[in-house]
Amino acid sequence: GRVTVDISASAFPWNGRYMVKRVSLDTSTGMVVKSTSTYLAAQEAWFLSHFAPEFECVPRLQSCMAAPKGEASWSQVFMEYIPGPNLTARLGSVGSVAELASVVQNVVVLLKCLRSRGVRHGDLWSSNVRSREDGSFVAIDFTNAESIGGGEQQAAAAVGSSRFLESTGLTPSDFPELRSRFTIDDSKHRHVIVSPVRSDQHMLGSALPFYIEEFASDLSAELIHVCEMLREEWPLDAIQRELELIFAIEAH
Repeated sequence: GRVTVDISASAFPWNGRYMVKRVSLDTSTGMVVKSTSTYLAAQEAWFLSHFAPEFECVPRLQSCMAAPKGEASWSQVFMEYIPGPNLTARLGSVGSVAELASVVQNVVVLLKCLRSRGVRHGDLWSSNVRSREDGSFVAIDFTNAESIGGGEQQAAAAVGSSRFLESTGLTPSDFPELRSRFTIDDSKHRHVIVSPVRSDQHMLGSALPFYIEEFASDLSAELIHVCEMLREEWPLDAIQRELELIFAIEAH
């Protein structure tokens, strides 16, 4: 029979509204179901639709349900469950510099995939990167994502996005605001604080060095340099070339 297992549940203020979010696993279908009291789940489905039909670096989108506009704006997204370890766990299991370099290379492939569809994830810390059985990585939880355009596969992304919007009757303007705003009042002034935007490259480039420094190898310094290149927004093709040199040195 159908069994639903709760993965997480939370409730929090968001831009003047009270949002409820629940994530569960439907064991009969192997699908993750994310439900929100706003159109936030529909927004996640919209971002996943940018990667149709391959969904090579994101969970496969199955379907989405959303309340009609003008009513209470609840929504649900049904998507593939990625059971593999997150990036932190994957890094903790590597046994050599060569294996570590391979993990970093797959991180770069993930970043290139996101950028090719014109999407900035916006919360791409290690916990939101999951590993498939073949070693490739998938980004999950597009709650803070943003459409930035300009990707090599922008035309394909636009097709998937348009089809999704047509099927739901929603538009991007219906989705919650990208960044949370916090208001602080003192006796004379009101201050609005907007949470900062960090690039996907910067986030992952900041997380990786902690694991690389554990290896006593000359190549460890080279890999840390690659992470610095990520943080400093070097072109991803240049970073891939640097990794190819590391693989060539390791082979000898």
